[in-house]
Amino acid sequence: MSMNVLYKNRLVGKISLNDNSQIFFEYSSLWKKSADSFPISVSLPFSGKYKRGREDHRFFANLLPEFRAREAICRGLGISIDNDYQLLEAIGGECAGALQIVSENSTKEEVSNYQLIPPEEIAKAVKSFLPYTRLNRGGKLRLSLAGAQDKWPVYLEKNKLYWPVGGAPSSHILKLSNRDFKGLHINEAYSTFLASKLQLPTIKVDVGKGYSLSPRYDRERDSERNIYRIHQEDFCQAMGFSSYMKYENEGGPNLVDCVNLVRRVSISPAEDVLNLIRWQIINLLIGNSDGHTKNLSILYTLEGPQLEPFYDIVSTRVYKGISRDMALSVGSEHDS
Repeated sequence: MSMNVLYKNRLVGKISLNDNSQIFFEYSSLWKKSADSFPISVSLPFSGKYKRGREDHRFFANLLPEFRAREAICRGLGISIDNDYQLLEAIGGECAGALQIVSENSTKEEVSNYQLIPPEEIAKAVKSFLPYTRLNRGGKLRLSLAGAQDKWPVYLEKNKLYWPVGGAPSSHILKLSNRDFKGLHINEAYSTFLASKLQLPTIKVDVGKGYSLSPRYDRERDSERNIYRIHQEDFCQAMGFSSYMKYENEGGPNLVDCVNLVRRVSISPAEDVLNLIRWQIINLLIGNSDGHTKNLSILYTLEGPQLEPFYDIVSTRVYKGISRDMALSVGSEHDS
């Protein structure tokens, strides 16, 4: 049992389960020989010098939703919550970045198209906090976004929202309001706006009734409005950490590790390191304790790898019960 990993309908490699139920990744020999190929992660070099069943499992598991969002999707699909492989098989068709996970017999996804999302369906989700897997039972959606919030990968055209079906790429991310943290979508929009005014490159966050909507930085449109995926990986993937280690005090990377990664891979390390430090200062100023390493990503542009526009910027301090500890320490101090 295995699945194909595709990049622009080209076979990059295959994933399968080893005897310990860990995801095992193997590059295609043709991909490695191609003049325009590349390792899909800093942590997964062509040399194979990484711990099989650990770094490769972590890379692909990091494409999946987390916590309550994951629980809801798994319930809707009838999949055990700790089964990363089956969840990738179910929703790995449209992930962060440019990779697609498809069945072993597929060389490309099924015919791509878009299905209109009626406004009343969005209104229903806002009130009920249901994930998309509980709203659409056609079995045609294979959409996955990492993170703990309820997120929908959607396509926006002429002020209407659509589901990407088959191999169709999404253009935007819709985040539902949060039942536990009132006004979280508005909080993110305002916090991101403040960060942009402090000269931090950020995504744009628009606010709807009970949700926010942001363009995907890992997608681009051509002159004919066609959408193309851009490869990316978050810092946990790049450094070989699981999503359960995205906080420094849980054994994850620290700010120095992040700076060193940027210096190692970025085509503009001085600018990116400066922006990384600005991001940490802004997190401290606005009271964002959730600035962890899954909220940092490397975007593989045509020019080369560089730090992505910043996203998921929220003032967590305004909510009771949220830890004051910064996700990444400042001078060994976590308490903001």
